[in-house]
Amino acid sequence: MTLVSAGDRVREVQVVRDTNISKMHAAETTVCQTETQLSLTKIYAPANGHVVFDKTNFADHLSAGEPFLKLVGDDPWVVANFNESQLKQIKLGQKAAIRIEGIKQRTFRGEVVNIAPVACDSAGSMAALFSLLAFIYSPQTVPVKIAFDPESVLGLAEQIDPGLNTFVEIEAR
Repeated sequence: MTLVSAGDRVREVQVVRDTNISKMHAAETTVCQTETQLSLTKIYAPANGHVVFDKTNFADHLSAGEPFLKLVGDDPWVVANFNESQLKQIKLGQKAAIRIEGIKQRTFRGEVVNIAPVACDSAGSMAALFSLLAFIYSPQTVPVKIAFDPESVLGLAEQIDPGLNTFVEIEAR
């Protein structure tokens, strides 16, 4: 290699180095701007809990006001529907066993915290009248809210999400 070609090679390497340094500075500037934008983009939750994302494809754009996540509180509960004939045995404060189909390794403890009122409107009266006339009467289902015992969900609270299939057994008194 001659002295002239070695000098040309040094200049070429210097040009490549200067180009790479310039690209590195541009990338650092982009990182800095992105970090600034991120620091201004904070979502504050109104309560403690964990986030469950509704949007499965984040490549899709959101419209203004469109929800994309849910906040699941740290006090999980389940609503079980019982026939009105079963309500005679269900009282507030009764203990319950809760199994979640997606979490096979544990049976959770809970307590009945709310029983929805049974509607006694004219449709219910008509149904009772029809049952007297030997028509088939299908009992109304009533939602019963059961709160999980906080100690029974330790270590698994973030796996308890809305929409999971549950099986509830209320302990007889």
